[in-house]
Amino acid sequence: MDSVRVHLLAFLFIFAGAVTPAYAQVEATIVGSVMDESKAVLPGVTVTATAVGTGRQFVDVTNARGEYRLVGMQAGTYRLQAELTGFAQSVLPVVELLVGQNATITFAMRVANVEETLTVSAASPLVDMRQAQVSGNVDRRQMEELPINGRNWLSLGLQPAKTHENRP
Repeated sequence: MDSVRVHLLAFLFIFAGAVTPAYAQVEATIVGSVMDESKAVLPGVTVTATAVGTGRQFVDVTNARGEYRLVGMQAGTYRLQAELTGFAQSVLPVVELLVGQNATITFAMRVANVEETLTVSAASPLVDMRQAQVSGNVDRRQMEELPINGRNWLSLGLQPAKTHENRP
């Protein structure tokens, strides 16, 4: 009886070892490199693959040799883009991956146009140039000094609204 168990265990270990390499490949991989217009490699480029159907993203940054590797991707349609400061973004809108495929995609990036950004930070003016009306805010000190019966500032809300117009 013990020899049957030993043989059965040996068979299971052999069978498990044979089955593991035979599992179905359901993932795909994208590898490649990124170069500039002069064919020099570009390290530090962020390469992003976005699944069109699900929006799932796979991101890698190129190494010193300008190479990237996106692994563990499901078969399907992807949008591929490469970004680096100082260079124009490079986009491949449709990349179709098949089951078990190892796609090689090389990006060629161009130097971006020089852009200037002007940031203006200023307070809004107190005078409204579009409307001619007199308005203002009443702060706590001014409310305390108002001649209201009983000095209760909530009574200010009960006062009738009065407006005076200047007519020629």
